[in-house]
Amino acid sequence: MAAVQGTITLTRVQDGFQDFLRSYTVLIDEVPAGKIRRGQTLHLKVPAGTHQMRLTIAWCSSPSMTADIEAGTSTHFVCTPGNQPPANTAVTTGANDYIALWRTPNAAAIPAGTPTGGPTRLRLGIAFAFFGGAVTLIGAGIWHLTGAAPGADNRVTGVGLAVTMASMFAFRIGRRRHR
Repeated sequence: MAAVQGTITLTRVQDGFQDFLRSYTVLIDEVPAGKIRRGQTLHLKVPAGTHQMRLTIAWCSSPSMTADIEAGTSTHFVCTPGNQPPANTAVTTGANDYIALWRTPNAAAIPAGTPTGGPTRLRLGIAFAFFGGAVTLIGAGIWHLTGAAPGADNRVTGVGLAVTMASMFAFRIGRRRHR
């Protein structure tokens, strides 16, 4: 008996920070067929023929791709978070291009990762620094206003500053290793 099914092999690139804790829902002919996390590969059995595939996360998605599946063969796709403009447009006007999805000739053509560009890394570093500074300020304010531990607000500020500096140092080392 001849095979009447083929396989869609979908790999999600491991690299990057965007959506690193979230999974994408795989829709084949608008029916959920599975979820994929970063660094994962799915092998989805589908009937031979033409199918539409797209990925979604919340209200955002990838563009729809046509997959021509031949019986007994595997068709390979790769996905990764898309290169987005500022976040406010990525989830509004760019919501249907939020996830990048493309076909590859074979599994060997799947890239090991996509490097994060310098401007993106700089924005992430600045965001982490502001987050660390905000947490430090809130912690010091709470300690100071409650009077729970006189003089502790200076220690909280010092520890918060040290953690922020350590994060920035780790950010720089990670950048050098990534090159």
